[in-house]
Amino acid sequence: MFDFKDKIIEKGFLTETLESLDFWPDQYYVWREIAQNLPNILPIGEVGIEVDKMPQIDTTSLEDFHLNNAKLCLGMIAQAYVWEPIYRGESEPRTVLPAQIAIPFVEISERLEEPPILNYADYVLRNWRKLDPNGDFTTNNLRSLVTFSGRQDEDQFITVHVAYEAAARECYKQGIKAMELAQERDAVSLAIILREMADTIVNMKDVFMTTENIVSAEVFRKHIRQFLKGWNNNVELIYEGTEINASALRGETGSQSSAMPFLDRIMGCMSLDPVQREILNEKKSIPVDLILKDYYDFVNYMPAPHRKFLEEIYQKSQVRSFVIENGSSDLVRAYNNCVGNILLMRTSHFKMIPKYISNPGDKNNTGYGTGGTSYVTYLGTLRNVTESAAINSKDGEHPNF
Repeated sequence: MFDFKDKIIEKGFLTETLESLDFWPDQYYVWREIAQNLPNILPIGEVGIEVDKMPQIDTTSLEDFHLNNAKLCLGMIAQAYVWEPIYRGESEPRTVLPAQIAIPFVEISERLEEPPILNYADYVLRNWRKLDPNGDFTTNNLRSLVTFSGRQDEDQFITVHVAYEAAARECYKQGIKAMELAQERDAVSLAIILREMADTIVNMKDVFMTTENIVSAEVFRKHIRQFLKGWNNNVELIYEGTEINASALRGETGSQSSAMPFLDRIMGCMSLDPVQREILNEKKSIPVDLILKDYYDFVNYMPAPHRKFLEEIYQKSQVRSFVIENGSSDLVRAYNNCVGNILLMRTSHFKMIPKYISNPGDKNNTGYGTGGTSYVTYLGTLRNVTESAAINSKDGEHPNF
């Protein structure tokens, strides 16, 4: 059905990493060395010094299988370089990204068809290894390749997202099967697979919510969050030697994960009809379409194969339309159970976020996520839109979330 389907079913959206940053042509080792040394040089303010010593490196000899690690390293260095002064207590970030970072960063990003900024794919999907290659995707068996702080909290912040992405793999199998069953008009089998998918979504939520137990909110706010912020609404940044409009680039955020957008597209959760849109607009100070514009813009920060796959899912999924057409209580109930658990996932996320980004009294903690959106407005609207996707059965049964 899809060119990318078999890979998604087997591995989800996780990138096959090299398990190490050791496998590089010699001329690129400087990127790895600086990226891996960030926990040592950031606290003493030496990122700028190390970057100034970096040579200008030609990227044409960089093989395709090195691009992911190269973008990860350059993205980490770029974030650390720009935000180092703020982390060190100064009032302003750096406003020029030197050519020795900017030019190769842009060239590599163009080859990957991604914006030239550290994204979720870099920080999470490409930034992991297993201690036991045959073991499970758990935080105990996962380690990150590079961090800003060197702290266990940051390592586990990364690896809990890797574990979450791994937990979502079952959902991708089920979602693709649900699409096929909807196309075949098999209501009985579709209801069964939707019930299974609802359980998987709860498991995804449970894995994600372990963040609260293993990542200190204080450590995240003081030592991690600043370096994940993008340039959008934060700094007028110039990428020296390039023509990139860098100041429009968003920071790394979980909204750049493909997991929830996959579910939204399978289930048709964002398919607001005019009446639903009007009802939601009456409740909101900001039009829903403006919020959804941010939601869809985050897709542009995903790896190109992920973007194309999601677009194909969006174009082909008939799950929602078939459930409405069929209207049987059993099928509608199974569909609404899935929607309800997607809503539960978003609500759990919404409730967890404040202590990580907006505790009062900290001058660097605003109500804005690292992706540049107001988390209350953005996540609150996504919850409302998700809730509005629920369907009434033909016999009048209403969803009960």
